[in-house]
Amino acid sequence: MKKRSLAALTAVLLIASIPISLASCSGKNYTDAIISEVDQKNYSEAVDIYKEKGVKPEDQDRLVSELRSRVTAAVSSYAANELSYDEVQELIDMTGNFDLPGLSDAVAGSARYAENLHYSKEGYERGVASFNSEDYISAYSYFKRVLEADANYASAEQYLTQSVDKFCAAVTERTNASVAEGKYDEAIDYLTQTLAVSGFNENAEGMVKSLLDSTRIQAIMVHAQEFEAKGDLAGAINYLDAAKNDYNVAGSPQINEYQTRMTDQYIADQLAAANKLADEEKYDEAVKLLNDANVLVPSEHFTAASARISKLKPVYLRELECMENNRLESGHGEKVKDVYGNIYPPENLYLLSGKKGLLRREIGYADYALGGAYSTLKGVIAVDELSDDTTAVLKIEADGKVLYSLDLNRQTSAVELNVDVSRVGIITFTVDDPDSGTMYAILSNIRFIKA
Repeated sequence: MKKRSLAALTAVLLIASIPISLASCSGKNYTDAIISEVDQKNYSEAVDIYKEKGVKPEDQDRLVSELRSRVTAAVSSYAANELSYDEVQELIDMTGNFDLPGLSDAVAGSARYAENLHYSKEGYERGVASFNSEDYISAYSYFKRVLEADANYASAEQYLTQSVDKFCAAVTERTNASVAEGKYDEAIDYLTQTLAVSGFNENAEGMVKSLLDSTRIQAIMVHAQEFEAKGDLAGAINYLDAAKNDYNVAGSPQINEYQTRMTDQYIADQLAAANKLADEEKYDEAVKLLNDANVLVPSEHFTAASARISKLKPVYLRELECMENNRLESGHGEKVKDVYGNIYPPENLYLLSGKKGLLRREIGYADYALGGAYSTLKGVIAVDELSDDTTAVLKIEADGKVLYSLDLNRQTSAVELNVDVSRVGIITFTVDDPDSGTMYAILSNIRFIKA
């Protein structure tokens, strides 16, 4: 019995003397071995040592600190382009195999930084590639994302600025090339399309918009000047009005100054043309010209000139109502020829004839009411080629008083009338042929000047 008890006690003592872990059994510290393998990048061996040998509890904090410092150093080397992202990630992934208190938290910050750094580096490389291929919009986008992840990325900041500068320079160069060839529509279409994608940067968008506006204004000016070169000032003014409405360039000093000059010249030209027509006694044409011009360019100058010329415009015989007449004929829309072959247009043309036969004498006459509204009678008196070889007398009488008298025969030349009819109430034209035959007096363009 004693022997069995002794044997059992001996067995218990032997079992109690066996270490819980290899590290505590031998007293060897494997932390240095693990770190050595890590430093040699033998990550599998380091993990194997940890899993097979373990570490003393009192060495766990040191191992966490050592591993954290290696991760931190690796991330710094990656930042300095001395290590690749895959190498850093491999080290970080390796630390996940160590079930050590606080290790995960200790490495997490560096892992996040490495990830952000990787994102920045990758974006930077793509940005540089886009920049070198002159895709400045994509380059800007990449560099902007890099700086959002790492605001201290100095070279990315430089590239970001250069991307905008290069973009603006390229847009300007292409636009100027089209404009130099007179291809304004091409330049405007390009800038319109570019403006739609230039919102990536406020300065770039502002530059494109400004260049589009200035190019459009230049194109408008060139087109308007083409009208001017052809002498079509009305066309230039019409075009500028439409362009200002269609393209929102009403505030352009260049266009406004040019249009003002065109308008002033147009007004001067139209007034001169109207005055010339008035001098030629083409009053209706002059007034119509001024009224049409006033529609295009409303101007008090046109209104005043129209009123003045309207007042100058005489009243034509055709516009007056004939109170009573005998042997008075209108021109019937046909031209008339006098005894000398002169032609008289059918407008405002009358024939007044006197006739004497064997048994009867007919005096031609026509009465018109003037009402004292006129100062002068003007027109032409001539002898129609159809007149007989006879003599007659044409008289112009007013209120029983003879104002003018002209002997008519086939030798009578055309006579310009200029008769004072001031304060005349009723005027009468007569043709009396005391001899045998018929005398036709041409009354051409008879008109009364307003008092």
